[in-house]
Amino acid sequence: MDKMSFPALMNNVTSLPLYVSSVGHWDHQTEITRDAEFMDYQWIQCVKGCGILEVNGQVLRIDENEGFLLLPEVPHAYYPVTEQWEVWWLSFTGQTIQEMMTHFKLTQSMKITLTDPQRLIEKMEIMLTELETHHRLDQRVSSEMLYGLLVHLHLDHTQPSYRRNPYLEQLQPVITYINERYYEPISLQELATVLGVTVQHTCLLFQKGLHVRPFEYLARVRIQKAKEKLIQDPTLSVQEVGQQIGYESPSHFGKVFKQHEHMTPATFRKLYRS
Repeated sequence: MDKMSFPALMNNVTSLPLYVSSVGHWDHQTEITRDAEFMDYQWIQCVKGCGILEVNGQVLRIDENEGFLLLPEVPHAYYPVTEQWEVWWLSFTGQTIQEMMTHFKLTQSMKITLTDPQRLIEKMEIMLTELETHHRLDQRVSSEMLYGLLVHLHLDHTQPSYRRNPYLEQLQPVITYINERYYEPISLQELATVLGVTVQHTCLLFQKGLHVRPFEYLARVRIQKAKEKLIQDPTLSVQEVGQQIGYESPSHFGKVFKQHEHMTPATFRKLYRS
């Protein structure tokens, strides 16, 4: 079903770093041809069928799980080549939009192949629901969703390894193992056994998939859990927190924590609970 929102752009909205100027869904996208009159950025994402984008002298086929970004004031045309071309669409701008798009390396009109297209659709659905039913004049939630969408586009555009990392896929069993047993003594041979490979290959998978050594990943998980415990349970002493995450030695726990957080566990707790 076709649905759309063109929110009222009051001063409290247009002063935001990012905001949505329109969002919607078409069961069938018809032909659109524009010169340079469209002033906002646009994201159009193919859900079903296929279309063609003409921009900057290029003719690009847009299939399912793909979308295209259009910069403001750039002549373009897009049109269906199948009987149905279902799309989600979004236009946006903001006070710091140019700086953000430069930071995200989204500085030209382009086609982007998506890692997780449903995640982006969910964000646009939330934007549409918020703007239509709750906050026509308040775009805080939509702005947050928009920022997350741009992060996904940035990763899909700039990091091909982010899309399909076979090493990371192979590591999933041992990542789950560590997350469930981080507080126990864990050996490298134990991790290799979980994966069914040699110790040497285990180290290679961690370097290729996560760019860290196995015990560095374990330490990061432990410190993350320590931070949660330091904040959530003030009755635990720093020593008890260290013991609960796998460090029997308080001095070793303090040393590892400071390496990762650049402060002691006690300082961290005071900073976030004061």
